[in-house]
Amino acid sequence: MINGIISIPVMAVMMLMAARSDVMGRLVISRRLKVMGWLCTAVMTAAVLAMAFTQFL
Repeated sequence: MINGIISIPVMAVMMLMAARSDVMGRLVISRRLKVMGWLCTAVMTAAVLAMAFTQFL
């Protein structure tokens, strides 16, 4: 449970770093990978929120 909660900020920071050319050089991620990465981050956030909602119901 804690791993799922902690993964959201980790995924967000990874997405922000992977999109920066000053961090990644010529290996920045493409637009398609940015969209997929942020979509996965949003799905993970929704899953954690659903878990929290059902936990405190």
